[in-house]
Amino acid sequence: MFFTEIIFIFLIALLLTAVIGSSYRERDGGGILLFFTIVFMGTLALGLWVTPVGPIFLGVYWLNLLLIGIFIALILASIPHSSNLNYGSEEHNLDAEQKANKEASYLAWYGFNVFFWILIGFLILVIISASFF
Repeated sequence: MFFTEIIFIFLIALLLTAVIGSSYRERDGGGILLFFTIVFMGTLALGLWVTPVGPIFLGVYWLNLLLIGIFIALILASIPHSSNLNYGSEEHNLDAEQKANKEASYLAWYGFNVFFWILIGFLILVIISASFF
């Protein structure tokens, strides 16, 4: 039964990524992959802890998984993101204020990157603890 839940969660995360996560499209598709990863792992972690309610399909309470996935996807979609980070060598033409803004965007991006990996580690711990306890 756990395998069918993972398949349902995978399909829910895939559907939500296709519908809501399309705004995270970047040149290399990295934004969509991050969106999918957070929605999938967050839905899996919370789905293990939440009491199952709603209709059953193939032995899986799918309604609470869908609502958890929608909740996580909407929270992620509401986070403003900057897709205008230029990593080119055009810094010699920038004035001091533009350089400060560019440095602040780099720091924000690195901060988000660190936060993402802390979140992934926390979700893995929640999934492991819910599976064994």
